[in-house]
Amino acid sequence: IVHRWTKSLNPCRKSGRWSVHEDGCLLATIQKFGTANWSLIAEFVPYRTDVQCRERYMNVLSPELRHDHFTAE
Repeated sequence: IVHRWTKSLNPCRKSGRWSVHEDGCLLATIQKFGTANWSLIAEFVPYRTDVQCRERYMNVLSPELRHDHFTAE
């Protein structure tokens, strides 16, 4: 029950769209600490959980992602 409160029910947690400020905080923290400890990174991104930070980085902000159009292959 504690996990559910801290990760989803707590009204201090934010969900939905990420702001430019949040993205900046996330990227700056990742540059400083790397991607090994998402709990530590979440401490520097206000109102977001470690899971939200990881998902945002891996699915949207990672420089390894390709944002090109699909090819015929």
